[in-house]
Amino acid sequence: MDNTTVYVTFTSLPFGWVLAAFAIAAVMCFFASPFARRLAILIGAIDVPNDDRRVHRRPIPRMGGLAIFIAFATATLCFYPYLDKSYFGFLAGGAVLVTGGILDDKYDLRPMKKFAFQVAAAGVAVASGVRIDVLNNILLFSSKEYISLGWLSVPITMGWIILLINAVNLIDGLDGLAAGVASISSLTLLIIAVLLNDAPSAILTAALAGACIGFLPFNFNPASIFMGETGASFIGYVLACASVAGLFKMYAVVSVAVPIIILGLPIFEIIFSAVRRILKGQSPVHADKKHIHHRLLALGLSQKQSVAFIYGVCVILGAVAVLFVLGKERIALLIITLAVIIGVGFALWRINATPLALYRKIKWWLIGLRDPEAAAAAEAEEAAGAAEADKLGRRVHKHLKPKGQKDVPTESKPQEPDETAYEPLEPSPESDETTPAESVIYNKEENEEE
Repeated sequence: MDNTTVYVTFTSLPFGWVLAAFAIAAVMCFFASPFARRLAILIGAIDVPNDDRRVHRRPIPRMGGLAIFIAFATATLCFYPYLDKSYFGFLAGGAVLVTGGILDDKYDLRPMKKFAFQVAAAGVAVASGVRIDVLNNILLFSSKEYISLGWLSVPITMGWIILLINAVNLIDGLDGLAAGVASISSLTLLIIAVLLNDAPSAILTAALAGACIGFLPFNFNPASIFMGETGASFIGYVLACASVAGLFKMYAVVSVAVPIIILGLPIFEIIFSAVRRILKGQSPVHADKKHIHHRLLALGLSQKQSVAFIYGVCVILGAVAVLFVLGKERIALLIITLAVIIGVGFALWRINATPLALYRKIKWWLIGLRDPEAAAAAEAEEAAGAAEADKLGRRVHKHLKPKGQKDVPTESKPQEPDETAYEPLEPSPESDETTPAESVIYNKEENEEE
């Protein structure tokens, strides 16, 4: 990328209308979320914590993404004269995806059925004109500055859209996580769109940021509603299409690395998860408890601390992307280097990793990639040996203890309340009646208590 200076002007960009799109989406989503919650309870779209992957402890309504979709569509339709001609096709693809999300939130569709909705939505978007036609040339043996994709633009664009749909789905594991990450990513895209005077992308990203921020008060820990497949899929779809319509079109100013940096966390999550599962002989869509947020919780962080940490990573990536657009690559690389050093140091500090312990963890991880059973057996044998050595050390300490000295019992600290342990789902204050879905939840909880 050349050191092109980007000047901020608002001659072609109605900046006040961009702020209006943000405000309309935020207010609309804030008032629509309680209705989406009530509708989810009414039709039984409830997330029941019936496995150890889920962090929440009580049934919580899904389908909050319906409020995000309604708010986004309302805000963007108000300013459609400034949008690209592919807008209505793009919105139709989003409607297809939201329909599939509602069905999944209600019936828990199989992965292939969800994938079919994703392919259909991506196909509608591409058919309407959302395509990656040209990319920066990253090939060292070619003298061309840009590469025209030709017919490859269709599969590459569809792959990009489907990738981000599933990437946002994977990070939707903690209260407020996906909505917050989407807010930061869309705000970063908005800043770059303003810098490049790209009015259509600015309005789309402003509306998405406003909708996600309007949803956050109901989704922060403790959440009263989840966005569900409906929201996570639609957010990933909008982020993918907005980056295609905006950043990938600005190939003369913006490197192809910029959208990848902005959405780096969800992209890393889906690629790392797929590779990890394949190396273990599992399906790439196999559910597990080894996502980034699960690992942060395992380090001892609370839900809120884990979410705040991931927010910080996304803010750093967003700042780096903006610096790349402004031609400040050296500063951006310096920030990335410092962030990696601090992140690795923080992780080692949380697990109390001595050099020997770190070596053992890496060794058993590498062995586990080849033969998980042998690695587990050998690691268990080593742990048993360490326990025996600790037991022997206690015996020696007991014999060397001065006569008459008694062991001082250690007082157990009172267990701190779990912030994820909530009260059972309460019916909406709008009505005193109990819906069939609520009756099922209450009866199930009463049987468990008995």
